[in-house]
Amino acid sequence: MRTEVEITVIHDRIPGGPQTVLGPAGCGPDVAVADEGNYSTDITLDETDERLPLLLSLLEERGITWLERRRDRFTDEELEAAHLLVV
Repeated sequence: MRTEVEITVIHDRIPGGPQTVLGPAGCGPDVAVADEGNYSTDITLDETDERLPLLLSLLEERGITWLERRRDRFTDEELEAAHLLVV
Protein backbone atom coordinates (compact mmCIF):
# COMPACT_ATOMS: atom_id res chain seq x y z
CA MET A 1 0.00 0.00 0.00
CA ARG A 2 1.10 3.51 -0.66
CA THR A 3 -0.49 6.81 0.22
CA GLU A 4 -1.00 9.54 -2.36
CA VAL A 5 -1.27 13.15 -1.30
CA GLU A 6 -3.21 15.52 -3.55
CA ILE A 7 -2.66 19.24 -3.05
CA THR A 8 -5.05 21.70 -4.73
CA VAL A 9 -4.21 25.39 -4.98
CA ILE A 10 -6.23 28.21 -6.54
CA HIS A 11 -4.25 30.13 -9.17
CA ASP A 12 -5.12 33.65 -8.04
CA ARG A 13 -3.83 32.88 -4.54
CA ILE A 14 -0.31 32.43 -5.94
CA PRO A 15 1.41 35.71 -6.79
CA GLY A 16 3.09 35.20 -10.16
CA GLY A 17 1.10 32.03 -10.88
CA PRO A 18 1.54 28.36 -9.98
CA GLN A 19 4.95 28.00 -11.64
CA THR A 20 6.51 30.27 -9.03
CA VAL A 21 5.96 27.48 -6.49
CA LEU A 22 5.86 24.37 -8.66
CA GLY A 23 9.17 25.05 -10.42
CA PRO A 24 11.27 25.49 -7.26
CA ALA A 25 9.58 22.42 -5.73
CA GLY A 26 10.49 20.33 -8.77
CA CYS A 27 6.84 19.62 -9.60
CA GLY A 28 6.29 19.42 -13.35
CA PRO A 29 3.57 18.04 -15.61
CA ASP A 30 4.30 14.53 -14.32
CA VAL A 31 2.55 15.42 -11.03
CA ALA A 32 0.78 18.77 -11.59
CA VAL A 33 -2.41 19.24 -13.63
CA ALA A 34 -3.96 22.66 -14.19
CA ASP A 35 -7.75 22.92 -14.31
CA GLU A 36 -8.26 26.22 -16.11
CA GLY A 37 -12.04 25.95 -15.71
CA ASN A 38 -11.71 26.03 -11.92
CA TYR A 39 -8.57 28.20 -11.91
CA SER A 40 -6.81 25.57 -9.84
CA THR A 41 -3.89 23.18 -10.02
CA ASP A 42 -3.83 19.68 -8.53
CA ILE A 43 -0.47 18.23 -7.53
CA THR A 44 -0.42 14.51 -6.72
CA LEU A 45 2.61 13.04 -4.98
CA ASP A 46 3.38 9.90 -3.04
CA GLU A 47 3.62 10.74 0.66
CA THR A 48 7.27 9.62 0.61
CA ASP A 49 8.17 11.86 -2.35
CA GLU A 50 10.91 14.29 -1.33
CA ARG A 51 9.12 17.08 -3.24
CA LEU A 52 6.09 17.01 -0.92
CA PRO A 53 7.65 18.67 2.15
CA LEU A 54 9.39 21.20 -0.10
CA LEU A 55 6.12 22.07 -1.87
CA LEU A 56 4.24 22.45 1.41
CA SER A 57 7.04 24.57 2.84
CA LEU A 58 7.02 26.89 -0.19
CA LEU A 59 3.23 27.26 -0.02
CA GLU A 60 3.39 28.00 3.70
CA GLU A 61 6.26 30.50 3.34
CA ARG A 62 4.24 32.43 0.77
CA GLY A 63 1.04 32.33 2.82
CA ILE A 64 -0.80 30.32 0.17
CA THR A 65 -3.70 28.19 1.37
CA TRP A 66 -4.29 24.74 -0.10
CA LEU A 67 -6.62 21.78 0.10
CA GLU A 68 -4.95 18.48 1.00
CA ARG A 69 -6.39 15.01 0.45
CA ARG A 70 -4.76 11.66 1.24
CA ARG A 71 -5.70 8.38 -0.39
CA ASP A 72 -4.42 4.87 0.23
CA ARG A 73 -3.62 3.02 -3.00
CA PHE A 74 -3.34 -0.75 -3.16
CA THR A 75 -1.65 -2.81 -5.87
CA ASP A 76 -3.61 -5.55 -7.62
CA GLU A 77 -1.48 -8.11 -5.77
CA GLU A 78 -2.37 -6.59 -2.40
CA LEU A 79 -6.06 -6.62 -3.26
CA GLU A 80 -5.95 -10.24 -4.38
CA ALA A 81 -4.12 -11.28 -1.20
CA ALA A 82 -6.56 -9.52 1.14
CA HIS A 83 -10.12 -10.13 0.01
CA LEU A 84 -11.54 -8.20 2.95
CA LEU A 85 -10.08 -4.97 1.56
CA VAL A 86 -12.42 -5.27 -1.41
CA VAL A 87 -15.57 -5.78 0.67
